[in-house]
Amino acid sequence: MKMNEAVGDFLKRTRRAYGLTLDQIATASRRYGSDWTAANLSHLERGGSKADSLPNLLILIATLNHLTGKHMSLRDVFPQEVQLNPLVSTSAADIAGMLSGKPIALQTKQSDADTADWFDVIDSHIDQIVKDIPATSERNTLLAPAELRVPENAAIQLRKSALIALLKKHIPTESERKAASKLDMPTARFVAWCYVLYNRPLNEETMKRAGEDSTPQKRGRVTRTIIEEIRQAAAQADRDHD
Repeated sequence: MKMNEAVGDFLKRTRRAYGLTLDQIATASRRYGSDWTAANLSHLERGGSKADSLPNLLILIATLNHLTGKHMSLRDVFPQEVQLNPLVSTSAADIAGMLSGKPIALQTKQSDADTADWFDVIDSHIDQIVKDIPATSERNTLLAPAELRVPENAAIQLRKSALIALLKKHIPTESERKAASKLDMPTARFVAWCYVLYNRPLNEETMKRAGEDSTPQKRGRVTRTIIEEIRQAAAQADRDHD
């Protein structure tokens, strides 16, 4: 279960078990400096995006303890395993331990086998990926330094080597996998296009354009624009090779 979903489930279970209303919880939370409304708590109960923030979590537990007379803790909020993202999870005991000063303890699903699979994916699509390089080589200073003066064939080989090195250091994100799926494109080719066009992976290009303090909605719009740019570039490359 994702962390924000676990917090929402905890609120719903506790509220129903003790016959509390969202208005009661919102009013009681003000003693801890919150400005929650029933609507805020309804969003939080549904696993809203800020449900898992540490301030919200601590205020929520303190408020429910005040209303119920119980002594609930983080162990009551989270199930045995909490999913932070598709690759990483932790447990309630580990979260409590981390907050008390113990080393960070996260479990990753990224195994040596996954890494080997990613290398295999790169190798299986490398011919297609390398074909994409010449079409955009002049605009890419990461794969082709501007001061480099070598024959075109040698330059393409250098770009190929640089691109393969970048890809093999890269761990594809969930957003990259989803974007590649939308384009019906291998993830390795999508990631390669990000480096070829922008000199950086998808998330970094999105943040560069949208800004560090941008809203999720704006980041979503920017990501869709980038995906469309890659679709057009890949389609043009395919036409050039036909």
